[in-house]
Amino acid sequence: MARTAPTINGTPTLRRVSFRWIDATGDKRSDQVEDLPANLLDADIEAYAVALGANSNAALYSVEVIDIYNSTADKSNAVDAVERSVFDNFVILAKNSLNQSRRFYVPAPEAALFVDGTDQFDPSETEWGNILAACVALTDSYDIISIRYSERKEKNEAIPV
Repeated sequence: MARTAPTINGTPTLRRVSFRWIDATGDKRSDQVEDLPANLLDADIEAYAVALGANSNAALYSVEVIDIYNSTADKSNAVDAVERSVFDNFVILAKNSLNQSRRFYVPAPEAALFVDGTDQFDPSETEWGNILAACVALTDSYDIISIRYSERKEKNEAIPV
């Protein structure tokens, strides 16, 4: 698989800030400001949040600051193979002792991850060990429960006859 995204090393290329709101009726919404400079100061984000909160009847209850490691989105960097769509994926389900779950995704999976001629994952494929170990490393006391393949339907534009 081709990767053009920069290495996750503490020097992001951009930042995204999301704001979550709740109004007096209990309705929620979120807004985000994207493609902000990576060197944007936390104090600048806080000043913006203060200005928003001081001028809204809704309660600002959550602010997320997300580091983004971005490169140019160029489809020529992707592999044109049988499972080429990002909407076709393996879904990995992890649960903890409280039955809370997290899902991880392997989009446009390589053929080697399947049992030949099926849509089932191949547990003998050594790359699965690396994928599952990486999933477990992102969780705190979650166990991998299942892996399933899922195909998403692509809806193309209707062409008048």
